[in-house]
Amino acid sequence: MTLFRRRVLFVCVATLAMLAGTVVWSAPRANESSQTATSAAPSESTESNSSTTSPSTTSPSTTIVPGAKSSRFSGSPVSPPTQRIDPKVDADIAAVGSTEVLVTFDAQPVGSDDEKRAEVRSGIDAITSALPPGSWSIVSETPTVPVANLVIDASALAVIDQLSGIQRVQSALTEFFPAEIADGIGPTSDLAPSATTSTMGAEVAWAAGFKGAGTTIAVIDTGVQIDHPYLMNGTVQKTVGEACFAGAPGYKSTCPDGVPMAIDAPSKVGAGAPCPIDIIQGGQKECSHGTHVAGIAAGGNGTGTSGIAPGASLISIQVFAYNYSTNRLTADSGDIDAALQWLYNRRADFPNLTAVNLSLAGSLKYPDASASPARITFCDSDYPSTKYRVQQLRELGIATVVASGNDSWTDGVAAPACLSNVVTVSALSGGSGDVRAPYANVGPQVNLFAPGTLTSSIPCNGSGVLSGTSMATPAVAGSIALLRQGSVADTVSLLEDTGTTVSGFPSVKLDRALVGLPGPPRLVNGLASGSSVALSWLAPQVNAGTVADYTVTASPGGQTCTTSGLSCTISSLDTTKSYVFTIVATGTGGVGAGASTPSIPLANVPVPPTDYVSLVPARLLDTRSVASGASTIDGNDLGCGAVGQGVANVRTLVVEGRGGVPTSGVDAVALNVTIAAPTASSFLSVYAGGTTTPGTSSINFVAGQIVPNMVIVKVGTDGRINILNALGSTQVVVDVVGWFPDGSDYTGVDPQRLLDTRTAAEGGGPTVAPSFQGIGPVGPRQTLKLPVIGRGTIPATGVGAVALNVTAVSPTGSSFLTVYPFGAALPNASNLNFTAGQTVANMVIAKVGADGSISIYNALGSTQVLVDIVGWFPPEVPPPAVSEYTGIVPERFLDTRTCNGCFTIDDEFVGIGPVAPQQSLPLQITGRGSIPSSGVGSVALNVTGAGSSASSYLTVYPFGAARPTASNLNFLPGQVVPNMVIVKLGADGQIAIFNAAGSTSVVVDVVGWFPG
Repeated sequence: MTLFRRRVLFVCVATLAMLAGTVVWSAPRANESSQTATSAAPSESTESNSSTTSPSTTSPSTTIVPGAKSSRFSGSPVSPPTQRIDPKVDADIAAVGSTEVLVTFDAQPVGSDDEKRAEVRSGIDAITSALPPGSWSIVSETPTVPVANLVIDASALAVIDQLSGIQRVQSALTEFFPAEIADGIGPTSDLAPSATTSTMGAEVAWAAGFKGAGTTIAVIDTGVQIDHPYLMNGTVQKTVGEACFAGAPGYKSTCPDGVPMAIDAPSKVGAGAPCPIDIIQGGQKECSHGTHVAGIAAGGNGTGTSGIAPGASLISIQVFAYNYSTNRLTADSGDIDAALQWLYNRRADFPNLTAVNLSLAGSLKYPDASASPARITFCDSDYPSTKYRVQQLRELGIATVVASGNDSWTDGVAAPACLSNVVTVSALSGGSGDVRAPYANVGPQVNLFAPGTLTSSIPCNGSGVLSGTSMATPAVAGSIALLRQGSVADTVSLLEDTGTTVSGFPSVKLDRALVGLPGPPRLVNGLASGSSVALSWLAPQVNAGTVADYTVTASPGGQTCTTSGLSCTISSLDTTKSYVFTIVATGTGGVGAGASTPSIPLANVPVPPTDYVSLVPARLLDTRSVASGASTIDGNDLGCGAVGQGVANVRTLVVEGRGGVPTSGVDAVALNVTIAAPTASSFLSVYAGGTTTPGTSSINFVAGQIVPNMVIVKVGTDGRINILNALGSTQVVVDVVGWFPDGSDYTGVDPQRLLDTRTAAEGGGPTVAPSFQGIGPVGPRQTLKLPVIGRGTIPATGVGAVALNVTAVSPTGSSFLTVYPFGAALPNASNLNFTAGQTVANMVIAKVGADGSISIYNALGSTQVLVDIVGWFPPEVPPPAVSEYTGIVPERFLDTRTCNGCFTIDDEFVGIGPVAPQQSLPLQITGRGSIPSSGVGSVALNVTGAGSSASSYLTVYPFGAARPTASNLNFLPGQVVPNMVIVKLGADGQIAIFNAAGSTSVVVDVVGWFPG
């Protein structure tokens, strides 16, 4: 009999002896005399085989009562609590008048989830109906376990204390903290190989094909940077779900809109993002914790430094709220319970969930004979609410893995590692030896040791080394994902029985544990037909032994088939979805490694678009701190600090899979890039990830400026773009406004400089044709002809319009530039507006003339001009065909100024006065000038803010849509600032222009349109 099973048997026998005194919950009657119920110590029920049972909203109709593991030492068995009322409850009510509690009562809900909730609801109603009016409120929805989450005052507590059938009134506000130590180990320059994972035999497991394919690990922690390169599979994030339950009183919630989610709400993008990374406690950036933990569990790819289960998916659940004034984080027991309940409620969304990681700990030791009352070996009776929720996951084959804590105890562990049905983990010291780390708690509850000093990911695309039982815990969670057997007990017993002994406990050895287990099936293939997919594969080559059968699981959905052959078909799939199928062999030695198909689209999966896709603007990067009000669409790439100088400080940014941009099939993205608080005069170059610096500029600025610019940039094969700052440092904000698909009419190119009128002595650089370098400034009322086709990588034919970044440098007076097709009449429009000495850059989409050239007109003074090309469109096609982009000679659609000579194309929307603070001005686009009245999806504009009375910004968005957290122009009082904008049209062909502060005059010129 394995050690883990001996533990279970020991406590189950002790528990069954106590069950004879169970009093099942019933509603108290008005004339019922007060009595104290004998609390039922729950026993372990049969665990399901996760590899052969399809997840469902209806769980097996077994009694949902927690189980227990036996003690390695002869400690006390599970027993009823000495105090039915948690002392913290009394103390909190005395301090503030009321408090949040978890009231566990006698009930054994069975059947479907709805049937369980109905029974629990009846029990909660019975409790609350006995309470004085106004003395209580319900905090959360009804769970599937017999626990009432209430806020109560002293009068309610007095009544609850007299009710029969109450097991425990537990504080929901007991605090838990990340279980890493502040040991002075800092960031590393890269993710170099780690000796400590070698001691686990991880490299042997990866080489044998054991990488956790088809499993999922939930990380309940401080949040995860899900677009970290270490946590990506190519351009696809490993994270498949996010949730947030951070709501500790006195702390700021990290949840979207500051409100914890409902326990039955679907996954929400951004909910599991990291808390502010500038929360520093004891020298550690506390909010790095969750990203580091996730990397240990599932980061990398199985080479060099890698997470233990690099083939696994992740779920990020944020439970830690923060307080800037004290630089503290905390997660309370109610929030942790809510996270565990959410995973159970949403299990059909995550059919491959295998392990839940809790790298956190409280402050109390279990056992502790010196405490009053004494704390026994297992803390089930102190935390029954958490134990119930752990058990309902365990019965689905999902292990909850918990850190023992870092208090240097040799005779006990912290909560919740003291629960009898969790997998409790202690830590080895750094280095290659199997030696207990001096900080690591060890007690009779410990199951396994794992390395406690590990290199892993940290937010802002970094890497670092942290130490603690927090680090050992995801190493075990990853090991469970690698080797998952038919039940939690089977998996843990396999790890225990094959480990080496450290301080009397087993240390994980994956190379020994996988002996005799089948490797992954080979040449896995799937063929879709209608609502079915036919799967085929070859038998494993590694440790194959005798394979009894294969189990295939679909994700999403969790549909399965089991066969002794090498093929099977899964039917009744949703034809509008794409699926990944994982095949796992079960042999005489146990369950083997999984192998997964690529994503397989079914018949009615929407065909990817071929035209430009305009988006409601979404913020992807804000380097400023959260304390300053910064935010991003998903909480990633937030607060990472100013972009430093030079190639060594290039900031990479994931754009695919975020803000409405898909994870594949993207050629280029349209962005609005804003710099703020630069320390020096400089420029940014924005270019495709994975490519070399192009020697071009996307936005130019001087120290202290706030400058925006539209950028259309080709996306790298890694789904990223790069942002290079030439000098000093600057904060950077990036909003995505649209994207161009692969195969669209638009062709993005690596940026190339077509024109630099400066000489080398004036700072000019090379151009693709030397004849357009150093030719001198453009004078007043002068028009410069610039050939664009057939230069650099731009073809000599088939080009109708080009995407350019145009920069005015060292102008001698206030002026503007107009870019238009060569051979056309000079339009009454502008692309760049500037004052003497100002350097201004702006994105321009310009139609080319018949000979493939453009004209650049300067109104007043003289100015140096730079032109960089970033892409091109083919010529327009004649009706009835519709071009992807139709360029026009620029036309003015809005001029709010009241001045002589102010005009618009049709004398509408002119002289209407500045846009007021917090005002959104609607502007009709379709049916005016050269813009058709129908068939228009988005428009390309040049928007200029002029003479604002305050520092402000403009946001341009579809009329009728919610205003996004984004900006298109940022400016100081009195400035004239232009910027290119591509915006989706809203209701009735209109856009909205929002002004944040002061009164601002606005000018809008239309330069082209996209169909839609």
